[in-house]
Parts: sequence; C-alpha cells; structure tokens
Amino acid sequence: MRVFILLLIAFPAFAQVGLRNPAFVASLNHPAASAGSCDAFSSATAQNATWAVDDGDSRAGQGDWTEAAPHTICGADVMLSLGGGDISAKTYRVKIYAEAGSRTLGALLATSDPVTGNNSWSSTVVQFTFSTPYVTTGSTEYHFTVEADQAPDGVNFANLHRSSTTSSIPGGFELWDDVGATTFGTFTEDIYLVIKE
Repeated sequence: MRVFILLLIAFPAFAQVGLRNPAFVASLNHPAASAGSCDAFSSATAQNATWAVDDGDSRAGQGDWTEAAPHTICGADVMLSLGGGDISAKTYRVKIYAEAGSRTLGALLATSDPVTGNNSWSSTVVQFTFSTPYVTTGSTEYHFTVEADQAPDGVNFANLHRSSTTSSIPGGFELWDDVGATTFGTFTEDIYLVIKE
C-alpha cells in the first residue's frame, strides 16, 4: 500500500491515466476469467435398450445431429455397459464426422481422448474429452460415433445405451459399417448423449 501511495505522489500522471481507465479498474476488481468449464448444453433421455459398440457393426452413435447455433464441443458423455468378454485391453473414443449424404459418414472432424474399457461398466456414464475442442457450424448435420480403437472380435465388446421409445435430441440412433455406410438409422430413438462446451 505504501508503495502504491508513493507512486501516486511521484507520478501523478499515472494516477490520472491508470485510475480513470475503465479497463485498468476492471482488472483490479475482476481478475481474468478462467478457461471454459466444459459444461453440458444437451440432455439425454431415459435409456431402456442397448446395442453393441464393437461387435459386428464398427460404429454406433447419434446420427444427423444438428443445432441452429454453433458450439465449441469439448466433451461428450455416453452410457456404456460391458457387453461380453473382457474389454479392459480396449480403448474407446467418441468421434465427430461430417455428413456425406444419405446418412453416410464423411470426413472425420474430431476425436476424443481415449478411455480404457472397464469390465465393471454397468449403465455407467462415461465421460469423453476433446483435448482440441471442435467448433460446429450452425444448422449443419454431424454424426457422433462411439468406437473402439481395436477391430471387433465378436467376443469382447461394450454396449451403448439408447432409448427405443423416445427421441428428444437432434438426429437419432444409427449404425455404420467399417467404410462409413449406414446400416441402420432411426429418428425415433436416441443414444444417451450429453454434449459439453
């Protein structure tokens, strides 16, 4: 405090410019804000059914998702359970793809950090983080997939939870093969998907 008073006495110009500068005063009263908190902006519906993530169909997820406003996506939560075998040596990711027409997966736009499979998953909400957030374009369709880094073996797999009766978020439950072509899609069902920004 003594140093600051001495500065005001010795340098009156500082007192005039500094204390009358709104930005300077604001910086004293309001420290710089922290980085984004990555909070949810979408909600998920109650779940009553599952589908294997990596047993036959290479990808499962929410197809044709869109929002009128752009969003900076930093995370996504999905609900997973052990489907069969041992998934502790597998890693899973949520990926965002462009729409390539006829509900086909287009360019890969974003990939979450990996999450190691857990044999204790049982209707567990698993949080995926995008270390590099992805900025969507408003009114543009995207596909959110849940995929294993390892190829399906028909024995060790996780189940993705979905609602078979309601749809409350944009798009709908969808399956894709290993080249990105849709093998099943509906707008009357949703996966458990909470998107964060």
